[in-house]
Amino acid sequence: MNTHIHTCDSCGDAKEIYLLPNEKAEDLDGCVCSRDIKKIGRHDESSLLRMIDRDIRRKERKESSL
Repeated sequence: MNTHIHTCDSCGDAKEIYLLPNEKAEDLDGCVCSRDIKKIGRHDESSLLRMIDRDIRRKERKESSL
């Protein structure tokens, strides 16, 4: 899995986060703090994928409500 330094749109913090293999860093928006590698470091990959999936679904719901 790839990592990327991302500045959170919500809190303004720059954090190193995980990216999915098919995800582009320039497509990220909103809060992705749950992907912080320091926060996830103790989790296994399946937990990481569930967390990322939850973020993606939240983003899709937000976009569909616009």
